[in-house]
Amino acid sequence: MITAISPAAGTQGQVLTGVQITGQNTHFAAGTSGVSFGNSGITASSISVSDSTHLTVTVTISASASLGTSNVTVTTGAEAATAANAFTVASGTAAAAPTFTPPGGTYTTAQTVTLSSSTAGAAIRYTTDGSTPTETLGTLYTAPISVSNS
Repeated sequence: MITAISPAAGTQGQVLTGVQITGQNTHFAAGTSGVSFGNSGITASSISVSDSTHLTVTVTISASASLGTSNVTVTTGAEAATAANAFTVASGTAAAAPTFTPPGGTYTTAQTVTLSSSTAGAAIRYTTDGSTPTETLGTLYTAPISVSNS
């Protein structure tokens, strides 16, 4: 059985690293144990097993994840350890729209474009083909973008 998950809550659109899951009478194993949630909007990745009763995982909560509590299950081979209603998803606050510098327009020379958001910690994704970026579509902005005039 799973006896603890910490932190045990997050908000829509949040990525939590270092989430610790503790089991009792479990057999967690590196490369074998998987973590799942009863909410399809929550996914687990980067599972690191410390010993047979402790693991650490990255939890990604989609912006459209259902609100409320969710079961957490660690599966190792035929063993499934579950904690009922052990993780809670709260409403997330939408990030402010990004600001482009320089602003959109027609330029006769190459430009270096910077993107920013007034929302602290916001992840900004962009595309160059006219499609709309989403949580998973587009390039994650990490540095100014050079745009040529051709």
